[in-house]
Amino acid sequence: MGGLGTRALAVAAHLVASTVGYRVPAVAAGTPPDVARGAAHAAYQQSMVLRFAVCESGAIIALVLAFALTPQTAMTYLVGAVLSLLLMLWHVWPSRRLVAKVEALLDADGGRSGLQDTLYGTHPGDALLS
Repeated sequence: MGGLGTRALAVAAHLVASTVGYRVPAVAAGTPPDVARGAAHAAYQQSMVLRFAVCESGAIIALVLAFALTPQTAMTYLVGAVLSLLLMLWHVWPSRRLVAKVEALLDADGGRSGLQDTLYGTHPGDALLS
């Protein structure tokens, strides 16, 4: 039961992170660049924290199940933890793929968020991520 339950939790977490975790307000066309970058950075951080919490919930629930189910075994938690880590790699790790996806959502209304420029920098030394 524990392994099957933790896998079901991981699937549910993936679906929630995919549908709710990427909802960011689009930057309106004509927004000044400094304001747009600040809003984009804040929206990215908020959505990242939400996706992190959703992905991590599987490991937390698996820990509870490891103590609540009989027989009590660490394998229940290990399966949930590994699946949560994989979900975090896909939905939370600030890869170029993920940042480009969020930037496209931010730029959907014609505004220019500059999220990739803010996170990766356009000049040496001004990147938040490297």
